[in-house]
Amino acid sequence: TQSTGGFKDLTVMKTTQSGFAGYIKDEFTTLKETSDRIMSTKIYCEWQYSSSANLDSIDFNDLYQQIHALTILKFCGSPPSGSYSASVQHTIYDIGSTLLNRFNVIEKVNFKLPNVHYYLVDFGDFKTNLKK
Repeated sequence: TQSTGGFKDLTVMKTTQSGFAGYIKDEFTTLKETSDRIMSTKIYCEWQYSSSANLDSIDFNDLYQQIHALTILKFCGSPPSGSYSASVQHTIYDIGSTLLNRFNVIEKVNFKLPNVHYYLVDFGDFKTNLKK
């Protein structure tokens, strides 16, 4: 049995330096490209400890705090300058790579970052047969 750690429902928001562009489009695409948007999510993060890790020597509370803080830092960037995110997928990859490279007791990390939107949507852009 593998040991795991993690957290869920970490609500975060970037009010600038977040884009979403250059993606594949088809007849169902409704999201318009942008280089600056609000990105908000509730982060779910679960990591799996390496099977070779000596679990008796791990300070789980300290490791949790470090991973939690690093996740926020990688999502937001440093307070004075922030950091640009090309997409939520880019951000997940960046956080996960950092965690795996920083903590050798972790061999796998899983994220869920569903988009949470705070803007009006013109449903006229959606192709539908619904009648008003």
